Amino acid sequence: MEAPNTPPRKGRRIWHWLRRALLGLVALAVAAGLVGAIYQASAAAREAARFPPPGRLVDVGGHRLHLNCTGQGSPTVILDAGLGEASLSWSKVQPEAAKFTRVCSYDRAGYAWSEAGPAPRTSAQIVRELHTLLGNAGIAGPHVLAGHSFGGYNVRLFAAQYPAEVAGMVLVDSSHEDQFERMQFLSSKMRMAGLLMKATPWLARLGVLRLFGQPIGNVKDYAAEAQPLARGIGFQSNAYDGAASEYAFLLESAAEVRAVKTPGGHLLLGDKPLTVLMQGDASKISAQFSPEERAEFVKVWRELQTDLATRSSNGTLVVAEKSSHYVLLDEPQLVIEALRRACEPANKQTPPATATK
Repeated sequence: MEAPNTPPRKGRRIWHWLRRALLGLVALAVAAGLVGAIYQASAAAREAARFPPPGRLVDVGGHRLHLNCTGQGSPTVILDAGLGEASLSWSKVQPEAAKFTRVCSYDRAGYAWSEAGPAPRTSAQIVRELHTLLGNAGIAGPHVLAGHSFGGYNVRLFAAQYPAEVAGMVLVDSSHEDQFERMQFLSSKMRMAGLLMKATPWLARLGVLRLFGQPIGNVKDYAAEAQPLARGIGFQSNAYDGAASEYAFLLESAAEVRAVKTPGGHLLLGDKPLTVLMQGDASKISAQFSPEERAEFVKVWRELQTDLATRSSNGTLVVAEKSSHYVLLDEPQLVIEALRRACEPANKQTPPATATK
C-alpha cells in the first residue's frame, strides 16, 4: 500500500522520462553549441588567412585599426561608416573619389580587420582613436570628413575637437542628436533592436549567423567586386561585439555631439563646405513603421537634416530622391559629387606643384 500524498507509480514514471528528455535536450543543445563554436572559430581562422586587409593596420595605443587609402592629392577624404558597417560599405564611392583626391576609409574597432578596442564605444572614444590613427599613419590635414548614419556623429565631433584639421564635410543621411526625442515611437523599436544587438555576438560565436548566411552589413548592395571580400570577413564575432557596444551607448554618443553643437557659440564649420545628403524614397523606409509613424518620420527627418545643414554658413541640403538610408549605395554619385565640391575650395588654396622636365 502506497503512503498518503505519494505520487502514483505511473506519475513518477512520466516525470522520470520527462526529466530524462529535458536533460537530453540540454545535452543536445550544449553539444550543438560546441560544434557551432568550433565551426565558427575554424572558419574565421581560415578567412583571416584567405582575406588579408586591403590597407594597413596602424597601432592606436593597445590595439590596431585598419586604414585603406587610395588615390593621390589633397585634401584627404576620410570616410566613416554607419553602425554595423565597415569600410567596404564605401565600395561604390571610394574608387571614384580616388580619381580626384586621396581617399581613406577605415574600420572602427572590432569591425572587419580592426582589432577590438576599449569600452565604452561612444563617439568620443571613436574620435580619439581616429585622430590617433591619422596621426600615427602620417595622414596630415586638413581633411574632408564624410560620415554615414552613426558615422555622422563621429565626424561632427571630430570637427568640433579638431577644427583646424577639417576642410569640409559630407553627411550621408546622418544620425541627429535629437532624433530619439523628436520621434518617441523609436523608443520601443530601439529596445527591441537592443535585445537583438545583444544576441548577435553570441549567435555569431555559435556559428548561427554563418549557417544562415547573414554577414554583418548591407553586403548585397556593395559594389560587385567588394561583395566576396565583405562576405569573407563578415562573420567575425568581433564586428558584432563592436556594433552591439556602439548601439548600447548610442544615446551617450548623441549627448556628446549635442554638447558641442555650436562650439564656443560659433558654427561648427564656419564657412567651410558642408553637404547634407538625405534619403528621399519614402517607400524604402522600414516596413516596421506604421503608416502614421512613416509620415511622422518623413516630416521630422526632413527637419533634422535641414538643421544639420545649418552647421556651416556654406551648408547645402540635397534630397536623394531614389535612396533609402543607404544613399552611398543607392545613389553613390551624389556622394562622390559632394566630396568633389568639398575638396574644391581647399584645392584652390593649394599652390600648384612645380612642373618637372
